[in-house]
Amino acid sequence: MRRPDPGRSSDPARPPQRGVSGHRHPPIRPEGAPHVPRHRRLRPPQLRLGRPRRHHRHRHAAHRPRSPHRGHARAPPPPQEPRRPPLGAARPPPLGDDARHPVLVSGVAVTPESGVTSPAGRAAVQRTDELDQLAAALGAVEAGGQRAVVVSGEAGIGKTRLIAEFVDSLAERADVVVGNCYEAQELAAYLPVRQILRNLPAVVGQERFDAALAPVARTLAGLLPGGTTSGDALSPVRVHEALDLLLENLSAERPLVVVFEDLHWVDPSTIGFLGAVLRYRSTGRRLLVMSYRSDDVGRGHPLRPFLADLDRGRLATRIEPARLAREAIAEIGSAQLGRALHGIELDRITERSDGIPFFVEELLGLSEQQLPANLRELVLARYDRMSDPTRRVLRMIAASVDVDHRLLRGVAAELGLDDAELDASIDEAVAGGILVIRGDTYAFRHALSQEAVAQELLPGERDRVHRAYARTLEAAHDPARAGDLARHWLDAHEPSLAFDAYLLALGDAQATYATETEAAILEQLVELWPSVPDAAERSGVTRALLLVNAATAWTEAGRTSRADTLLDVAETLLTPDDRRGRGELLVRRVSHAINGRRARDAIEYGLEAAACLADVDDLRTLEHRATLHANVVDAAEQLGDVELAAEHRAEALRLASLTGDAGVEGYVRHLINMSAMERGDVDAALEHLGWVRTHTIASPELELRLALNTADTLHRLGLFAEAAELGRDALARADAYGQRGWAALIAANLADDAAALGFLEEAAEMAERSATQGTDSTFVSYSVRQLARLDVLRDDPASARARLWNHRELLDDVAVDQAEERWGQRAITAAIAAAEGEIAQAETALTSLHGELAEIIVSELPAHVLAAAETLDAARRTGTPADAAAAFLAGARTALRAIPHFEAWAVLADAALSPDEVEAWDAAVVALDQPRVHRWVLPHVLRRRAEAHASAGDREAARADAERSLELARGFGASRDVRLARELASRLGGGGGSAAGAAGGLTAREREVLALVAEGLSNRQIGERLYLSPKTVSVHVTAILRKLGASTRTDAAVRGARLLGDA
Repeated sequence: MRRPDPGRSSDPARPPQRGVSGHRHPPIRPEGAPHVPRHRRLRPPQLRLGRPRRHHRHRHAAHRPRSPHRGHARAPPPPQEPRRPPLGAARPPPLGDDARHPVLVSGVAVTPESGVTSPAGRAAVQRTDELDQLAAALGAVEAGGQRAVVVSGEAGIGKTRLIAEFVDSLAERADVVVGNCYEAQELAAYLPVRQILRNLPAVVGQERFDAALAPVARTLAGLLPGGTTSGDALSPVRVHEALDLLLENLSAERPLVVVFEDLHWVDPSTIGFLGAVLRYRSTGRRLLVMSYRSDDVGRGHPLRPFLADLDRGRLATRIEPARLAREAIAEIGSAQLGRALHGIELDRITERSDGIPFFVEELLGLSEQQLPANLRELVLARYDRMSDPTRRVLRMIAASVDVDHRLLRGVAAELGLDDAELDASIDEAVAGGILVIRGDTYAFRHALSQEAVAQELLPGERDRVHRAYARTLEAAHDPARAGDLARHWLDAHEPSLAFDAYLLALGDAQATYATETEAAILEQLVELWPSVPDAAERSGVTRALLLVNAATAWTEAGRTSRADTLLDVAETLLTPDDRRGRGELLVRRVSHAINGRRARDAIEYGLEAAACLADVDDLRTLEHRATLHANVVDAAEQLGDVELAAEHRAEALRLASLTGDAGVEGYVRHLINMSAMERGDVDAALEHLGWVRTHTIASPELELRLALNTADTLHRLGLFAEAAELGRDALARADAYGQRGWAALIAANLADDAAALGFLEEAAEMAERSATQGTDSTFVSYSVRQLARLDVLRDDPASARARLWNHRELLDDVAVDQAEERWGQRAITAAIAAAEGEIAQAETALTSLHGELAEIIVSELPAHVLAAAETLDAARRTGTPADAAAAFLAGARTALRAIPHFEAWAVLADAALSPDEVEAWDAAVVALDQPRVHRWVLPHVLRRRAEAHASAGDREAARADAERSLELARGFGASRDVRLARELASRLGGGGGSAAGAAGGLTAREREVLALVAEGLSNRQIGERLYLSPKTVSVHVTAILRKLGASTRTDAAVRGARLLGDA
């Protein structure tokens, strides 16, 4: 299995055409731009674990690829002049000529020249242990590298306050920047990241920020304030890498603390970035602090997989602040009120607050007569103490998120509120401790307050406020706020205007390569369609095509099941005369059919799609059509239809040449080359490699892709040394380009190349790099299996089993949609169980594998055959039947012989099924002792032939094979094979021997027999293990009973356990 491209176009230099054609909005997807399917492939007889595809058939050359700081601090008394963020400023400057009034940034008092100071006017909540954990993380960062901390807990428990106190303690030790997530912002891609980018210049200085940004400015253009897309066809992974490099550059000389607050409201694109950046190896010094409300992250929440990945990979320290004890509440009360709480008062606050700090502080501000009857009244207590004009402004602010002064002033003007009234209300709200200033925005001190105040909006007022926000945002022309604009128009009951706004948000999602956000927006457009009479004119496409585009986006985000559902719905909406729409839908059907290994369906869909799109000859569609024909070639060759494959091969090459684009032609040639190589046409494969080597590709991404695929082809041809050399060079270039995603893919390939050459240590290093740096779940799953196989070879099956267990959720998730991964997981499970002597468990895994044998790609079978052969070997040594292993081998060898390249593995299956036949193992050694076969398999085959020689009585030949097996295994570092070869050599060197010096008077041979008696083996089974006749074993057992004074075999086993243990 070749690895899927993690969201890359094969022509990254070409800007994608986005949006909806024929209208003022940018096109949703280029008309006639099919989604290119990822294919399953056969491969030459090289041993893989079920290697994830890396040739990326599902990415079209012309496609753009798809694959927090809330403060609790109470404000100080209001200054004489209004305290509000000035327009366009990232942080409020001094007020007046010499003003140095502190303002609140993330709930922490800040002055323009001093940075972070103490929390403003709030009683301290003692979180010593938690602060120590945060301080330890920063200490580790200061020593070099990256750390992450996740703070979680229920609403009001003090997550933000804890982070604020930590930030306060930093003084001049680090730069701090904060990004907040907001409710109902799942369609606003990278919202907290955009906040961070907006505020970084004020934190680190504009000059330093510009220098750090320069290498990645084009990539991040769409995320910068006022920026637009660079026009480059990039991928989410490339954006993640660019953001990572920016943070690395900014933290090179001084630690950088990046806070992401309220991740329970995070958008999918930000989750993707955080998941990536935590895996990247950073040379900077940065600390990521993340918080989320645990009671809002239930089953099915999109944050849960991210959190599971953090725990599984031990990527972050977890902090969960506990509720306050009675003593802590007493301390807070004394600090906040300036006096000790009396017993009844303390009991009342403790009982009513339930130990939640936010409620404690709210209750401390109320008298006995003011105590609210319920939680809602408690949360609204501060709000209720405000004047009517201030309550009105607070309701305005509660209706939106990320509200800066420019936006708020515009909304106020729409609602007839002048600047003086607005300023006075803001001052009162800040002084009253309900509103805080974060950087250049206003926010409620606690999310619970905002939620409660928002519910105070009356229906008519709600419509007016949302309409005012919508008009103000519309006038700002900020694509980054298009999602907010759409939400406000919806809340103002204006679906047509919301539809237009979602089209703008769609363009922003595409400009920032936020695939999941793009898919969600497309679905929102589909949902709004019936409420918008002229939706087709506004969008320039049909509703069916919106669904097809959404299916494409979900497919590229890895959600194929969701994509299938949308395609089914889209098909019901297509009109008979919409041939282009039908063609584009069928292209997606081709993709899913090939991924599902349904070659006949792929051909049927492909031929009809080609006919539907035949008259469309714009450049983009030419590229898509060329790739479509190449995909049909693959499906035809799977079915052996040589004529159909030849016809479409020629058409694919013709269309590709018409584009005049070497990148497109190279991509199409690569698809065709893979089909040729996998049917055994090595000359065709090498001809393509020559073409690639003689053509220059300008794009670094495409350069790395071609290097990756070329190295992979070399590996599949058995040219391991050449593949490793090219892989090492490509890895160095990927590092130099800052392409960490590509580096992870290349490292996984290089791990296979190194292992094939017998360099197991280098293989482990590369697999570990891929597993820890990879961001695509399929790649990580594959690398985990690589490492587990290496654990088995290093005679450490317990670590292999633990590795699979620690990644079980990831492996299970990947196995649902990736059959190759599911097969590979069953094979490695069998190998681990066999190494531990758990034959029944290995048999269970192989039984499941055998049940899908007809579906398994032939090129996946070698790894599975080896696992089954190891199971038979372990079963023979323990005298346990292994019928499932035998049945799998018998079926697999038939499939392997269907393609000549796989004959060597069929020969290994023959030998494993004939364990004592020297001739069968002779043939296996000849077939596998070749430069183009993985070297680490040979010690196993030699040892098995040695055992066959011993069974036949030829101990000299057996010793020779055992010695060679031991020598090779030592050189490779394969500890398991070293141990098994030594054990065999020891048995071959036995033969009775002298009793002199033997513990308990037993000879060395008798002690070997006794150990097997203790395992419960019969004389026949012992004879098979030691290459002795049952009669000879009987003689040894009789001698053992006599020497030990034992009356039965069980008695001898008991006495022998103590004897052998002492020895």
